[in-house]
Amino acid sequence: MCCPTNPKKEQCLGRLIAFSGSVAIALRKNSAYVQGRRNLSLVGINVMWLSDVLHPFEALGLALFRGKDVSSKIDQLIMQYENYLDPSLDHPTLAKQIFQNFQVDISEGLKILKEMKRHYSK
Repeated sequence: MCCPTNPKKEQCLGRLIAFSGSVAIALRKNSAYVQGRRNLSLVGINVMWLSDVLHPFEALGLALFRGKDVSSKIDQLIMQYENYLDPSLDHPTLAKQIFQNFQVDISEGLKILKEMKRHYSK
């Protein structure tokens, strides 16, 4: 079965897909396809942090597909997203600025992941 039969799980997955799409739009704004005012010296660092938000979804997607380790993959993502928001860590300062500049709401992503955790921990 490809999709969960629980509508709440489906809503969580739908929100997660929408969130990842908004991050992908931010990534696209740093691509050669976008003309106009881009600070080319920041493109690499922007792409690094924005893609850092998405690449762990591969492991989550595979866990969902296989039907195992889903909860642990969600836990890893939650920890990563909480680190982005932790004011005591140095590296997230730049990341937070990039997320804000490109209107990527890490708090919303974290909220989605925590809701998913409730559904997939059962």
